Amino acid sequence: MKKINLILLTIVLTYSFSSFAQSNVAHVNSQEIIALMPETIAADAEIKSVEATYAKEIEGMRKALIDKDKQYASEEATVSAELNDTRMAEIADQTQRVQAYINQIQQELQRKSMELMQPISDKYSKAVETVAERMGFDYVFENNRQVLLVSKGTNITEEVKKELGL
Repeated sequence: MKKINLILLTIVLTYSFSSFAQSNVAHVNSQEIIALMPETIAADAEIKSVEATYAKEIEGMRKALIDKDKQYASEEATVSAELNDTRMAEIADQTQRVQAYINQIQQELQRKSMELMQPISDKYSKAVETVAERMGFDYVFENNRQVLLVSKGTNITEEVKKELGL
């Protein structure tokens, strides 16, 4: 009887250990998935369109500044020193304003990009959570070189793509 109990205990412990040792960890490639999402493609196109509009505007400002600088340089010998000083200050001030505007545009583009990406990120996260729950994973790691050092867990990238309809 003791031998049977000991054998049963050994079997139970072995089974428990082997089920505990099974991988409850998966990994996923978010960059690959998010790049394929139609929302990401649309957001990228929108940002590029806004960037192109600003680029034309900035190019116009830059050209006007260069033209004014050339004009002032060609008239430098025929006008007073005070007027030359005023013109130099004007060019410097205008250059500063253009640079401040460029910085403002960069911040606006960054804000717009974050605004457009947040719903995409939320949708992706929900899909990963759904797939992990369906497949019984407790942990899902990002599959990139900075985070994942060993990838012995299950790769659920394709399942997440299916969940998102990609």
